[in-house]
Amino acid sequence: MLELVRAVHAIVEGSGMRGDTIAGSQLRTPTQLRPLESLTDTERNECMEVVNCTWSSVLVTFTLLYDVCYDDTTCELLLRGFQTYISLCGMLGMNVQRDAFATCLCKMALPPQYNIHLLSKQQNNEQQQQQQSLLQKLTARPSVDSSTASEYERQQVDIVGTPLPLINSSPATNQTAVMLTSKNIHCMRTLLSVAHCYGSILGTSWHLILTTLQHLVWIIGFKPSTGGTLKHVGTIANADGATPMANSSAVVTTAAMADLPILSSMLSRLFESSVYLDDVALHHLIDALIRLSIESMEVAIIVREPSLFAIAKILETGRANLNRIEVCWKPIASHLLDVCQHTNPRMREWGTEALTSLVRNALEFKYEQSLFDNERLLHMIIISLHELSLIQHFDVRQKQLEATLAILTNNGPTLQTGWPIILNIIGSITREHNDSLIRQAQQCLQLVVTDFLSTIPICYLGILIKVVAKFGFQEQDLNIALSAIGLLWNMTDYLFRMKEQEHQLKNVNDYLDPNEIYDNLTSIEELWMILYRKLSELTMDQRPAIRKSASSTLFTMITSHGQLLSTGAWSILIWQVLFPLFEQVEQFFYTASKEREQLQQQQLSKSSGGQDILMHHSRDTPEKQWAETYVMILAGVTRTVQVKKDFLAKLGRIFCSKIIKFIQ
Repeated sequence: MLELVRAVHAIVEGSGMRGDTIAGSQLRTPTQLRPLESLTDTERNECMEVVNCTWSSVLVTFTLLYDVCYDDTTCELLLRGFQTYISLCGMLGMNVQRDAFATCLCKMALPPQYNIHLLSKQQNNEQQQQQQSLLQKLTARPSVDSSTASEYERQQVDIVGTPLPLINSSPATNQTAVMLTSKNIHCMRTLLSVAHCYGSILGTSWHLILTTLQHLVWIIGFKPSTGGTLKHVGTIANADGATPMANSSAVVTTAAMADLPILSSMLSRLFESSVYLDDVALHHLIDALIRLSIESMEVAIIVREPSLFAIAKILETGRANLNRIEVCWKPIASHLLDVCQHTNPRMREWGTEALTSLVRNALEFKYEQSLFDNERLLHMIIISLHELSLIQHFDVRQKQLEATLAILTNNGPTLQTGWPIILNIIGSITREHNDSLIRQAQQCLQLVVTDFLSTIPICYLGILIKVVAKFGFQEQDLNIALSAIGLLWNMTDYLFRMKEQEHQLKNVNDYLDPNEIYDNLTSIEELWMILYRKLSELTMDQRPAIRKSASSTLFTMITSHGQLLSTGAWSILIWQVLFPLFEQVEQFFYTASKEREQLQQQQLSKSSGGQDILMHHSRDTPEKQWAETYVMILAGVTRTVQVKKDFLAKLGRIFCSKIIKFIQ
């Protein structure tokens, strides 16, 4: 009967059929299955009739025989039979029969004492009522009587571990030891072979198989490592006793240790081979992984150490399919963003790691159409990284900035239209965040201004100026604030050279606020106004050191590069920047406290990273400090008028008389 079904299998699959290794470690490239449309109606009906006549009897027979069989050769033949029926039923579209064989194979992969009623429950949710009763009747595993249990105990136990925690499981159940024998490991390899070779026809069975693999991975003690690869973390049992390995409760015999690298490799190759799946099959796989991950997220609310199997394999699947990123990116990125908001730190850590790794890999991948020329795809990738800015967890924001720094280092010259998103990521770190995040963001900003200023499209410079100014306003680290003012000065030389490239600034207004746009100014002049306005705001900071540095930079900038401004720009600079600045500083001076504020001085000195210092009596009150700023502003305005007097004379006699009167 099995030979007959194999013959039918060969007809459906076509001449490209090959024998797959089950017990060994070799998994060949999945065969491109023959489409059903290539079969005539007569051929298909004949094949389905043969399967309908045999599958129920074969399923029950195979299951019973495997339970009582301990001969390796016979067991392998039975497992080949399961594999044949699963692939055949899948290719014929006989989903109930396919799922019945898959369910039995999954149950055989786990020990009889292991509570896997969830497998049948999951299957029931996806089938009609009639299909449910049939599947339950045929796949019900016989109870383990005393003789069978005794026979099971006499098998070689390869691995001892704990069951995967479930929502409704008790703490005592979670600590109960479960054992995997060589037969269980054999079935696991068969599952991996089925999924690897016939993933395109598994459909909804993916969730069933992945659930089983997740339980097995947990029992064995596999933990995710870099890139999503699973590595064994457990204990080796040998003649000298048990040797602990990390934090796993799994114990593996010395004889079984050789199988662990093989299983790890087969697991990785399974998801790497998803590159051979068509788009529909790939979505089935991704949906199953996401569903499994959601279940793990629910469990992670009540347990400290959740299963990270699904997240790790989502990462592997995403990396393997970057060549068709538009097919799978949105569901993967959307789910990982949900994981990044989880309350469990481990779950959140790996969700962030998976998302940031995929973003970095996607930006470095060589597409048929370069990201440099594909604005839509570039935006789709980077925006996922930007959405992490909405999450307030420190560890998530830290990973986001680490990824941003890596992207700048490796992909800075090719970001092009992605620069606004990158700059907004950096600028999303505000004064409310802690020192560590601010320093990380400042490191990114420093790299942008020093190394990539010339690669940023000129139309985005307004965004960059405002982001740099934000770091001048933060209060956690005085040195970073002073460094931000220095970066603003560095940008002036670049703007000075951009006069010849003004034709590239036609769309600069699209990235400016309405109150920053002037009808009578060129795009370059609008950028200068943003720069002057931000420095004037920093000149009114409560910290004397910031006020001094900002005012000095502001007036040096005006005297050095003011000749670039038109008469209309100078009018705006004088009346909307300099004079309002002078008036506000004057007001601060007259309203400042005359009392010495020792505590404030201590805070300011500590913010600079140094020890408490003794202020000179000439600057030991806010009034005296604002007086110093007042004098600096007055001197700056005066020097500006003196240096630019010939130019300012062009503004008219009335305008000049107002300036003289103001200074007096």
